[in-house]
Parts: sequence; structure tokens; C-alpha cells
Amino acid sequence: MPRYVPKALHRFQHKKPKRPQDSPHDHTEPVYGQKIQFTNEDSSPLLDAKDTKRVQEVSGTFLYYGRTVDPTVLCALNEISTMQSAPTEETMQKCIQLMDYAATHPLAIIQYFASDVILKTDTDAAYLVLPKARSRVAGHYYLSNIQADYSKGEPQTNGPVLTIVQSLKNVVSSAAEAETGGVFVNAQLIVPTRETLIAMGHPQPVDGTPLVTDNSTSHRILKDLIKPKKSKTWDMRYHWVEDRILQGQINLIWKAGKYNWVDYTMKSLDLILCGVRVSVCCAIRCIRVV
Repeated sequence: MPRYVPKALHRFQHKKPKRPQDSPHDHTEPVYGQKIQFTNEDSSPLLDAKDTKRVQEVSGTFLYYGRTVDPTVLCALNEISTMQSAPTEETMQKCIQLMDYAATHPLAIIQYFASDVILKTDTDAAYLVLPKARSRVAGHYYLSNIQADYSKGEPQTNGPVLTIVQSLKNVVSSAAEAETGGVFVNAQLIVPTRETLIAMGHPQPVDGTPLVTDNSTSHRILKDLIKPKKSKTWDMRYHWVEDRILQGQINLIWKAGKYNWVDYTMKSLDLILCGVRVSVCCAIRCIRVV
């Protein structure tokens, strides 16, 4: 969509920044070691009606672009959308940074390759990163080839047919519960998509659609490998996933975070782009930001 970003920036009268912006959202410095994680709260002043409308227009305009071509902006849009009903000056700064990023890299390209049309999904979650103690979940859906043993190697690289980034509606009490919520959200999308592909004449694996998570606790609970007492307080809707696994519709797989293709979309990392055209293959396969 080569003309979409220039038209959007012209609509909002946003000029290209003097210094290139290589990250669509704020960079969060990693803190290692034991620590207490608190919820994020925005205490900056509220915007007036005119600026509130502008924030909402920016969010809606770039959401379409993010869902169709450039999922790297979805994390930033998720944060903006959670505050667009009562945006603050900090929200406006997030919009400006997002548009600076779009102006610096106005052309995103997704490449697709022929495959056996086997649906595969990666899921991830970020615990306690949104206002009011909310967490964020994401899913990366792509079509790949049949693989005898998925756990021994990576599937064929292909562009995403869908990438979602959204807030988890209920407040969770741990990172493992947030990851389980992400599995639940993505499993709900997998089931109808899987049945649609079968109806279109594309057989899917009999042992279930591969769903990859990088959280071992969530994986073991949903696969009925561990039964900690604390999980009994989790939202009962998450046990729906266990039933779908037993029915053979979902094949939940654990892999390390570095192999999780949706991990970049979830984190507020500082993406450094070197040169004119860069492939972001380490995070979201087959997406190039120009």
C-alpha cells in the first residue's frame, strides 16, 4: 500500500522528522533480577476536545494499515487505543512518535509463498503493561507446509495472514495467567479458521493446529502436565482450551521465546534499522520495512 502512509501523514499535516524514528513506541529498558512489577498509570493533563478527536483519528487511520500491511505498529496502537476515550498529553506524544516512525519507514512489504495451507499460530502476552492493571496479548497467524515433527525445526517462512494485538479484558494475577489468556484468545480464532480451511479443501493436521507459546507454565497447565492449586482461581473460560486440545483441534507447543514470531509485536523494544531496506526476519517473518 505505497500511497497509504503519505496520504495519512498529509491528512494530519505531519512532517517527516529531522532525526529518523526507528521505533513505533517507547523503548522500555530491561530490568534484570527480582523486582516488583507495578501497573502503569498516566498522570499527564487531559487533552481538549479537538486534540482528543485527532488522537482517535490517528488511531483509526493507522490501525487499518497495521492490520493489513505493517503489524509492527500494532503494539503502539494498542496503547493509544486504551486511552483514546480520555487521552492525555502522553497519548499525543505516542501518536507523534507513531507518525514519525511511519514517516521514516512509509512502505512495509509482506511476502507470501506457496505452501500446503497448513494454519500455524504463535501466541504471546505482556503482563501488566497497560493502565488499570491490564495485560496485552498477541497472535501471529500464517500458512505453512506439512511437517512430520513440528517440535524439531522451524516451519517454512511465510508472511502472516493475520496478526492481532489486543488488551486482555480481565485483570490477571500472574504472567502465566496472562500467557494462558493469550492462548485462549488465539485458540478462539483458530477453531473457526481451521474449519473454514477444511471446508475449502485444505486438510489440517489431525492432531490439531499448531499453537506455539513460550511460557512453559501455561503450556504444562493446559496440557494437563501440572496441577497447581493457584490455577484454580483463574478465569474458568481458560479451561475451554484444555477441551479443544483433547478434541484434537489445538496442538499446543512450547518453544523458546527467540523462536516466537509474534514476540517482537508484543514488546516495547528499540528497533534499529540500518540502511534503506531492512528485513525484520528475526521477529516477524517476511515483513520488510522500507
